[in-house]
Amino acid sequence: MKKKESRRKFINYLGMIFAFPFLFIVYLFFNQDLTIYKKNNSFVIDLPVSDGFYLFGEYFVNIKDGQVEVILNRCTHLGCKLLEKSDDKLICPCHGSKFTKTGIVLNGPAEKNLYKPDFLLDRKHKKLTIYGKI
Repeated sequence: MKKKESRRKFINYLGMIFAFPFLFIVYLFFNQDLTIYKKNNSFVIDLPVSDGFYLFGEYFVNIKDGQVEVILNRCTHLGCKLLEKSDDKLICPCHGSKFTKTGIVLNGPAEKNLYKPDFLLDRKHKKLTIYGKI
């Protein structure tokens, strides 16, 4: 009787060991857009005067020939912060996804391009208002 009981406990433990990681991955998959890209906040920055690639909080701001592009500094795979590399690429330190500095995915495991939030450019006052997660 004792052996049967310990076998049952062992099977229950195995079930828990495999169930929790699976449920966690499902949770991350379905809640990714809700936890990473909140749309109710805004972030105001002083617009840099020269062309370049800048990091402001959670956002990369790319200014080239007067054109402004904003991308969220979060990998679309699991939401890790990205690292800027000198070869004009952004790399996810968690799983190795690579993106261009314009947010296009080069290789996975990420499958989606980086999120580009809405923004308002006020050239007169040199302000950039980004609408999204702060």
